[in-house]
Amino acid sequence: MTQGDAPSSDIPFCFFETLIKELAKIKPVAAGSSKKVNLVSRSSKAHQTLRNWIDELRRSFSPLPHHTLQTFLEFLFPEEDSEKKYGLKETKLAQYLSDILNISGDGGGESLRTWNSADALGSLGSEVENVMMTRLTNPLDDRNVSMALMRTLLTELAANCPFSSEGVRESFPNPRSQRAILKDIFSRLSPWSACLVTQIILKDLRPLIYPIHETHYSASLLKYNSNAMRVLTKEDVMMAWDPSGRMLKAYKVQGSLSSAAQLFENSQEIIAPRLGVPISIPKCVKGQGCAQALGLLRTSKKVWAETKYDGERAQIHVEIDASGQSRITIFSKSKRDSTLDRFAIHSIIRESLGLANGSQRRDSGQPASVNRPKVSENVVLEAEMVAYSDALDRIDEFWRIRSLITSTAIGPRHVDVPKITSHINDNAELSQYSMLSNASDGGTRHLALVFFDVLMLDSATLLHKPYSERREILESVINIIPRYSMFAERYPIPMSSVRSGPASHLRQIFAQHIADHQEGVVLKADEGKYNQGYLPWVKLKKDYIPGHGDTLDLAILGAVWEKERARELRVSPSVYTTFYLGVFTNPDHQPSELPHFRIIFTASYGLSREALEELNFIIKSSDHIDYTQVHPNKRGSGSTIQRKHVSESLPYTYNMSSSLPPPAVLLCSPILAEVFGAGFTKALRSKFYELRFPRITKIFRRNDRPWTETTTLSRYNEIAREAVGRDRSDKDIEDWCNELWDKPSSPGAKCPEKRKRCEEEWIAKLEIVDRKEKRRRVGKEPEAPQIERSTAPTGIPTRAFGSVTNIRKDSPRDVPLQQDGKEVKESTNPPFLPTPKSSQPKRSRHKSLEIVKPLLYNEVAEPTSKCVIADTLSQDLGEHEHRKSSRTTPPDSEHLHEATTGKRDFLEDAVVWIAKPNDVPRCPPSACSIPTGHRLNTLNALLIACGWTDIETNNVCDWVQKGVIFVDEGSDWKSYPLMRLMDKRSSIVNSLEYPMKRVKTVWILSSRLLDGHHSTWSTTGCLSLCEVEKFAICKFG
Repeated sequence: MTQGDAPSSDIPFCFFETLIKELAKIKPVAAGSSKKVNLVSRSSKAHQTLRNWIDELRRSFSPLPHHTLQTFLEFLFPEEDSEKKYGLKETKLAQYLSDILNISGDGGGESLRTWNSADALGSLGSEVENVMMTRLTNPLDDRNVSMALMRTLLTELAANCPFSSEGVRESFPNPRSQRAILKDIFSRLSPWSACLVTQIILKDLRPLIYPIHETHYSASLLKYNSNAMRVLTKEDVMMAWDPSGRMLKAYKVQGSLSSAAQLFENSQEIIAPRLGVPISIPKCVKGQGCAQALGLLRTSKKVWAETKYDGERAQIHVEIDASGQSRITIFSKSKRDSTLDRFAIHSIIRESLGLANGSQRRDSGQPASVNRPKVSENVVLEAEMVAYSDALDRIDEFWRIRSLITSTAIGPRHVDVPKITSHINDNAELSQYSMLSNASDGGTRHLALVFFDVLMLDSATLLHKPYSERREILESVINIIPRYSMFAERYPIPMSSVRSGPASHLRQIFAQHIADHQEGVVLKADEGKYNQGYLPWVKLKKDYIPGHGDTLDLAILGAVWEKERARELRVSPSVYTTFYLGVFTNPDHQPSELPHFRIIFTASYGLSREALEELNFIIKSSDHIDYTQVHPNKRGSGSTIQRKHVSESLPYTYNMSSSLPPPAVLLCSPILAEVFGAGFTKALRSKFYELRFPRITKIFRRNDRPWTETTTLSRYNEIAREAVGRDRSDKDIEDWCNELWDKPSSPGAKCPEKRKRCEEEWIAKLEIVDRKEKRRRVGKEPEAPQIERSTAPTGIPTRAFGSVTNIRKDSPRDVPLQQDGKEVKESTNPPFLPTPKSSQPKRSRHKSLEIVKPLLYNEVAEPTSKCVIADTLSQDLGEHEHRKSSRTTPPDSEHLHEATTGKRDFLEDAVVWIAKPNDVPRCPPSACSIPTGHRLNTLNALLIACGWTDIETNNVCDWVQKGVIFVDEGSDWKSYPLMRLMDKRSSIVNSLEYPMKRVKTVWILSSRLLDGHHSTWSTTGCLSLCEVEKFAICKFG
């Protein structure tokens, strides 16, 4: 293909640049700002900017060229493009660009090489722009460079990388060299375009879309917080491009942006999974206790606790042709094609499906079995790939899988694993007690598969099937092969009416998993569909429970700015984001010896922005040295610094794991830190365990707790072995000696007594956590009280509300939550509602319900019990007469009155549902924002009230003119109503007999608009529908 100039009809690449520039102009919101500008306004500006850009794109270049949407998404989210790999990081790309731009010998080349220095912005693209601006006398005109041409050039660049997908490499069988392609690209570009393309190649546009506004470490950490701006997600972009939600639905079943874009552009194609394209996997919700985790699935009749295995996820696509030949494609959790990397499990997959008789594995010593195939066309399976130990006859530790994958992979990821030399002849002992994390397994360990779901069978999707049915199909399809393929163990938990029953059952199950050294459990609703928002998968691990992870006191010995963490914090290289943690190896050292530390791993998470700023201040204001002063060539990894080398710089010596990158600075006086994690693992080429997902929870000032209290290496190894259930390597010899001299032996790591004691201890711990959760949910005073009605009101003509159930209702009486220290039981009487008048659907008002005591913003209401949720359906709506509740303006808050009035006017003819758990409190003004009797407790009730039902019913509210859903942006509660509304809309559109006149518009707004201080309502009072639409996330109908 000739890389010439773009045709004039193509979309210029500079047009895409305008979107990035406009998004970058949106300023973040400073923490504690007195202005009533919050995250919603920033988010609305980003969404509006995106929508305006899309409208201008369609207006200026209609009809859009082929693959426009696919190209746009690949440019905007380069990190999601798993098919293209460039094999270029900042260091290597800076070398190429220094040569291409002819700046290798001057200061320009140095600025590219030091893109992450303390006085830079931490963005190679920005450095490229600065260098080109200072050296170009006549800026290039890159308007002839189209998006299509740039995509072609980048595809050719990716074809050079062996890690790119097969399709990308085949599109350019004989690509030019990387240097030649890069020179062709950058010779066409202006400085800003070069900056943008640089970051696309690096697969990171964050420093351009969300630029850094403060470079000083203190200002960047304290002036802004995590709510300073809202990141524009791919889901946001898909909804802006296609408000109908069809593309978002396509992405859910085809988890590749390019495939979802192709499916969306082909409007005739049915939205369904496609073999060879990864299916988006569900995002698990973190459970922070047994009762809390089950509360997320409280609407389910039965919940399954499925064992969470410690391995690597594999989504397996098997295509079977007419001759019975099968083709396997395997995707990793990151949606990368790992088919050749995991070649060792291909034969296990085929035999488990009955597609092979096992002869393919006989040569390798693996057992053979004969089973009849149960799949005729194709199948998509989900499994966890684990390391299975024949010596232990069980699944081994997670880190053991590394050498098994690399040694059996085909292609560029294959690595020859070094053999272990030892005087021990027993292979089992040699393998099990080997400390080297990438050592040969000695033939005692192999890969195995734990199957837990099936998503497609014989070309039919199973995504809409409940979990119970999918599991039944899975068990009918898979043939168990001992030690090679198995099903995930699971335990049923009936969600009975007894409050403590399900939680108590889960506590016992979870404690058993902890005692067995399992990673945790995943809770799945029996009737839950795959990737369903309102019945999510809930992952329960001990480190998710605050204060219950594996905790250690370690020494901070070094610090560095780490790019990925810095991008999340939006800070410049002047901030230390990552810290090097070590253990004390010679606590009993002689006075003539220096203290010695072993740096084992780094930690980047756990501290708040305020705590991180304080730690940065401590490091920068105390004595420290640059790492390059100790190691000028920056190759200190794995080497020991002797006293004579650093006697004038450091008062200690240390070793550092060879897998760690070098730090920026070393502390002359270590700092003690409390660190916790999720068990222990081993890094590549390391002999020592390290905490998984380490998080720093506390920093001790030197005068509070000195670094001499750091955990010693011997104690550290002991804690790690206990956590993973492993005995020390010489225990068998010690036991033999004890037996020889008739002495009792110490219990093993997995002895029944120790296991039983551990289980009992964890049951007690989990009970305490659940009791705290119960007190938090029951005893907490609601900020906006919802009063329970204990008896039916008298003197008010009412009828049942029909199918629209679960209405929150204010009671004319305040009911205390507790009396005489005892908890008051909730009433079982259902709430009653005023009957709507059909003659006044637009401006109906509440008239008959009287509120005894107005809810003032500056007033502290008495603690009240939760609202009763009505679950019964009535046959007829009847008449509903609206009543206007009394509104009292707080004497000190005119702004609140205006905001509340504006919201109430907008919601007068609307039914409202807040997409969050009922027990999550809202700010006090939100209680006054929603008219009495308008709030519903389920999405289904809102859909029925608005006529979003495909069956004939008399339960549609005539007075309702719209539905309003308030969602927490970025949470799982946002995707649930979107998907439900898209499904309903699709079924309504496809129904020829459906009475469309009954369907009312449904608005989706941010729950932050409920804030009584939000400027949207306070400055304008009552808003028109057009004005509200500017702030809406989306609108249906």
